[in-house]
Amino acid sequence: SLDEVWIDAGTADVAATLRLAGEVRRGSRALGFDVSIGLGLLKSVAKLASRAAKPERGGRGVVSAITPDEVDALLSQTDLAVLPADGQRSCCSAGVVAAVAATVLHGSAPSLRDAQELSLNRLESLLRSEEGPTGPGRSSPGSLARELYQRVRGEAVDDDDARVQERRPQNEISQSLSLAVVPIVVPFRGRTTPVSPLAAGDSDESRELDLQLWSLCSELLDRSARHRRRHRLTPSRLGISLSLLDPQLACKSGRPVKLDSLEKKDKSEPLDKSCGRVARGLEADNLLVAGLAHDAHDAAPAADRMEGALKVLVVHVRLMMRALATERAWKLDAHKYKVKHLVVKLFAWKE
Repeated sequence: SLDEVWIDAGTADVAATLRLAGEVRRGSRALGFDVSIGLGLLKSVAKLASRAAKPERGGRGVVSAITPDEVDALLSQTDLAVLPADGQRSCCSAGVVAAVAATVLHGSAPSLRDAQELSLNRLESLLRSEEGPTGPGRSSPGSLARELYQRVRGEAVDDDDARVQERRPQNEISQSLSLAVVPIVVPFRGRTTPVSPLAAGDSDESRELDLQLWSLCSELLDRSARHRRRHRLTPSRLGISLSLLDPQLACKSGRPVKLDSLEKKDKSEPLDKSCGRVARGLEADNLLVAGLAHDAHDAAPAADRMEGALKVLVVHVRLMMRALATERAWKLDAHKYKVKHLVVKLFAWKE
């Protein structure tokens, strides 16, 4: 599920903004899910409008709170108690709600519009009387009162409230797996084979490690190719985080008896000569893995590049695991320990 997304409509034209909201809603429905959209000049107001737009609250999917009259109507129909929390305290306490209810005396739950009856000094006094322990991360009664005073009027709380900023692309794409260090029975798979980071040759452990790495690295490259295509970036480093566990320190389910039983080490290196094929496999503009190339002509070369990159990545991750397991810093018998957790990541993405 997706919680929320902010969109800058890029226009002050109310009609154009409403058309954009309608297009977004129709597009989401075509993909099989529904969205509730709130329109406002501030993010805080748009969030309240989005809440009012939810069908379960009697909304019709889109609520506009752009014009002064629309904002006033939204504030009048929104319960005061729904205001979001600020840090570890809410800018709207139970005492504030009770004080507003006692002031307006209309018998129903007080709204944001009703709270405008209380002065800034009165709000601060109420919040100060309920003040708990102070410390890092806790806002003062004065700052909470100012925030509440602005929110109930539909005013900007801070600079961030008045603008939408695009999130920067991820600088790391990672994939992880967890294995049992003792044989266990898994539904639809049968009995598992614990693997050593030093597994080699044609042994059961080596085949199992290849199977696990192939699946993990395939998913990692799939996500990385999509990231590359969307942001036109390429990873410059490959890293792994390896956690080993002595089977004698594990319970019957393969989990460690104590968390400090795990031995964990990290390793990273540049994607240059030794593993450059991985980066090159992601650089092809027509690469959209899992059969999503532009057309049949592109599909075969794209699949070949991905398969080649996948083979190189699996081999390289195994080499990195072996190098980590044999480092003297571990102070353990790597042949006795089994792989419990492994994280593989492509990071330091660059243009």
